[in-house]
Amino acid sequence: MPGRLIGSIAFALMASATSACGFIIYEGMYRVFLMRPEVAGFHELAPYYFTTNTLFEPGRSIEASGRPGQQRNVLEWQGQVGANIPLSDIREALYDLSPTEFWRRFDELSKGNAFVEHLASKDTTLLAYLRYARRCEKLVNDYDPWEFTGMDQGGIDRALDDGRRMLSRATSDFLRIRIAYQLIRAMYYQYGGDWPEIQRLYHEEVLPHAGSSWIGPSARFYAAQGLDADTLQYELSRVFDEGIDKRFRCRMLFETEHSAQTMHMARNDHERAVIHAMACMRRFGRAAKDIERIAALDPKNSFLPFLLVREVNKIEDWLLTSKLTEFPSASRFSPWGDTLQTPSTRAEDLRYLQQIHGLLHTVLDKGDADQRPLYHLLCAHLSFIAGNLDDAEEHLRIAENLPDPKSAHLLAQLRMERVMLDLSCEHKLTPRLEAAIMSTSLALETGDDVVQASTMRDQLLLFVAGELFTHGDVARAGFLLCHSERAFGQMAWGYTTPLMEIEERANAADYDHMIALLEKPDKSSFEQWLTDASCWQATGDWAAEELPITREKLLDYKSRWYVNQDEMEKALEIARLIPEDYWQSYPYSRFNRDDPFRVDVADPCNAQKKDLIHYNKRQLLEEFICLRKEAERNPARRALNTFLLANARFNMSYHGKYWIMSRSYWTSYEPEDDDKAVRSTFWQHYAGLSRAKAAYVEAMRLAKDPELKALACFMADHCDARARGFNSPTSRYIKELRDDKAKEAYASITECIGYEGYIARYR
Repeated sequence: MPGRLIGSIAFALMASATSACGFIIYEGMYRVFLMRPEVAGFHELAPYYFTTNTLFEPGRSIEASGRPGQQRNVLEWQGQVGANIPLSDIREALYDLSPTEFWRRFDELSKGNAFVEHLASKDTTLLAYLRYARRCEKLVNDYDPWEFTGMDQGGIDRALDDGRRMLSRATSDFLRIRIAYQLIRAMYYQYGGDWPEIQRLYHEEVLPHAGSSWIGPSARFYAAQGLDADTLQYELSRVFDEGIDKRFRCRMLFETEHSAQTMHMARNDHERAVIHAMACMRRFGRAAKDIERIAALDPKNSFLPFLLVREVNKIEDWLLTSKLTEFPSASRFSPWGDTLQTPSTRAEDLRYLQQIHGLLHTVLDKGDADQRPLYHLLCAHLSFIAGNLDDAEEHLRIAENLPDPKSAHLLAQLRMERVMLDLSCEHKLTPRLEAAIMSTSLALETGDDVVQASTMRDQLLLFVAGELFTHGDVARAGFLLCHSERAFGQMAWGYTTPLMEIEERANAADYDHMIALLEKPDKSSFEQWLTDASCWQATGDWAAEELPITREKLLDYKSRWYVNQDEMEKALEIARLIPEDYWQSYPYSRFNRDDPFRVDVADPCNAQKKDLIHYNKRQLLEEFICLRKEAERNPARRALNTFLLANARFNMSYHGKYWIMSRSYWTSYEPEDDDKAVRSTFWQHYAGLSRAKAAYVEAMRLAKDPELKALACFMADHCDARARGFNSPTSRYIKELRDDKAKEAYASITECIGYEGYIARYR
């Protein structure tokens, strides 16, 4: 959705205040990415899928970054023990259980885990290694419980002795490289580090026998740590390229300031391209020049898909985050308003989009043929963002018609892209699109997610809702928002809610449409899902944060819409359709001790509970209409009733105590003078008190009673001041007081001498 005016809101219905620092929302919770980064693979680099000032979902993505290496190891173990041993059992013993849990449950695993059971009966040497490996894992990951030396150095020394004896008896390459690897890793964490021995073990025990195993590059990573800085950086680039287990760590340790020296050590264009790729991955902003250099050196470089998807995700953030939410670009601005990158205009970002589009065409011609479906998909996505739907359609059709890619993420993204493109062409939900949304939502569950499938589904729904809002289908857009947990706006206490967005956009017909959808007897499966919507509704019951959207709630909002149109009879007609107990429940129960026809500027919210007459919302409307009709037919009551109606209008504004008549939430935000909302009718009467002030001026001019005239004049001046952001009355209308008694009364009111008496007398 476009940026709204609800940016900084203090919510008066809260049971307790938020923290002094307010509600903080982080980049991953709101940045828009409609291209799933896993389409390029590289789970081992998942923390760097997006470029912001923080790692992407650090807990989840760092855990995911270790999975590819672990999966490779599990497969190597299955190759050793036989395909009849389930991968899940191997994984359980190697990774899913902590070392402590592994030891605690060892007897149970020996009888219930096919992998451990097989080793116990068929290969006790490998079982001994497994027990040793889990022991070493605990030693290098846990600190000394006495906190004297950090790591348990004594335990590491004993493990090294045991490992050397085990290595001396090992016969198979599979076992020898693994024991040597455990020794290398333990020495790396040993106090002082025996670097010559680490180098010897790597070159003599691992490198000659590792073959294509993940262990070779991983052991090289540890061996490299004892080298000089420039050589270390080169070694990191080789481990990054050839390995998978330490790729995330290599990227973290790679220092771009050494890249020039590292480049001199590269032996060919491929190695140079990898060094450029590692440097490129540290670039927060535009990286097209780096990617062009990589493509020129090595057009089939395996990192190009990752880098290109990453640029597409950056472009999405720059062009779509502020379009579909109230937030600025996540990669350019922090939640605290700090600028992280040089700001850019939309035109400049679109030119950069075209630059990446052209680069994709280059790699389509010269790059890896297996990546053609991905590259066409990226071209389609960029054209879609730019609004070039014909080009998007052309590239998407090619991607869809190429041989089926193996990646479940890519297949799901193709389906998601088709939904978004077709909706952008048709501008409405058709039965075919409704079915496609449902099936795509299921397809996004690949079983191998880093970005949760629910996050991608929610992004899709956010986009669909924005498209429907743009083309006038507020009803279904509003229901769709209730199914998305993506943040599209922030307030002092939390997220902007779907009902607030609906209230910003809907008219009476939209509410009727929503009610019709709710009550439709023969709903399709999509409509049933759509209307089974729930969202936070400020009930005051924090245990029930989400409630269904009900007919009564929608009628209430429709009635409020008529109030804001100043059509009180229609507002009352709708309010009378709502059961009486609705007005007794929260949040309306909070207002049922207030008199909306009385204004005390010293206590505008009735905190002192001095009001003697009370109304619920329906009763307020009834009294308002009654007073207005009486004023029309009885000239003797016209001035007083007009004054009382002005009080009601004041209380229906942000400045008054019965603001819920105009808005479902109370906002402390008032538009700046250059804000378009200042000119809107709603903001003129809600924040600018235009209707209240006009009624006070009318009452002042009608009044014969000098004291009523003075009180109405005072309130008109008070409205004028509040609309300008001042607390003390202006003197704009006092000039109209000609009568000495009225002037005297005005002075008494402003000096607070008789103010309480005046407001009591005219209520």
